[in-house]
Amino acid sequence: MHSLSEVVDLTCGECGRALAFELWLIVDAGEHPDLLARARAGELHTVACPTCGPLGEIDAPLLIYLPDHDAATGQPPLVFSPARQTSQEQDQQMAAGLLRKLAGRLGAAWRSEWLAQVVSVRRDLLPVALSDDPLTALREHLMQDSEDAEDDEELPPALVAALMEIAEALAQEGVLLESPQDLERALAAHPDLAERFKEAMRAAMMDDEGMDDEGDVSDNDSDSAATLPDLLNRFVRLGTWDDAQRMVEAHPALLSDEADSLFSAAIARAQASRDAGAVEHFTVIRDVLRRCREAGIARAFAEQMLPPEGLAEAERLGMTPEEFLEEMRAAEQRMPAALGEVLAALAEEGVLIHSLEDLQQALAARPDLAARLEEAMQAGDAGSIAPMA
Repeated sequence: MHSLSEVVDLTCGECGRALAFELWLIVDAGEHPDLLARARAGELHTVACPTCGPLGEIDAPLLIYLPDHDAATGQPPLVFSPARQTSQEQDQQMAAGLLRKLAGRLGAAWRSEWLAQVVSVRRDLLPVALSDDPLTALREHLMQDSEDAEDDEELPPALVAALMEIAEALAQEGVLLESPQDLERALAAHPDLAERFKEAMRAAMMDDEGMDDEGDVSDNDSDSAATLPDLLNRFVRLGTWDDAQRMVEAHPALLSDEADSLFSAAIARAQASRDAGAVEHFTVIRDVLRRCREAGIARAFAEQMLPPEGLAEAERLGMTPEEFLEEMRAAEQRMPAALGEVLAALAEEGVLIHSLEDLQQALAARPDLAARLEEAMQAGDAGSIAPMA
């Protein structure tokens, strides 16, 4: 079986019923056309209580393998849709992990050239990417968006630029575009322009909703004039806890009673709409901000960023969480490249290293990683490996 799922134990917030939800992370459309249909409908990660009905959606990544994809229509062999509340770096790590697992499950059927054909799409565009003719579906989607949009909204810049280039090239040949049908006919007669249009469509499909700068809390975007709701909107969409900490340090208003009340209201609205993902996201953020008020910003975010094992190790060493986190990051800066790669590989398998003994035991069980580290040390890359506290 190529598909992959894991069971998540949940509790209905309405009736308290225990729910065992099968969360699909990899779907082979050939094995499970029913799951493909649910993904197309945007329902694959939707949790429902038999008594209360839909509760919301679990925020998780999804990799879909299309063994019978039609390249002529722009349908890719692999479609990856990242979770909504993750950073770009986290998305890349999750995609790489799922691709490795799929490759292992496919065995000889896996093709390395597929890696260059993976299409990454936002969750709201997943039904478009999974259609039988995704480029046509995306074209219709964008046209519909342009009809429904406000006057000040625009198509993705990459798509606008491509359309202008195509229109200019056709105009030089005396071909004028006055309707979508004119564009369809012109592209059918000009394969080179059709390919340019396909590339722009794919770029639009992977657009990140214009949030390029939202993770930067030190930009000059009139922060001083921003209202509290504006700040909260930016804050909840940040990709990392480091970015969140910097923003709280720059904007103490996020720790005010008013901000706490706004978060509580947002949680209540999410509960009313049965959006379990939003309830969890807003609750975690509100609790961190409350902890900032109780223990200080550095302590609150360190407690959030450190795993339970890290917090326990900090206590054992008599260090505060923020001191331990700072020491860990300093150690990472000093860490040789080869050792960092080995630790990252072990972490992906759920093996966390807290001491030299942990590392030795892990390498004893993974001779391939031990050999990689040994080669690097002999080549002078790993340098001197000191015991980890």
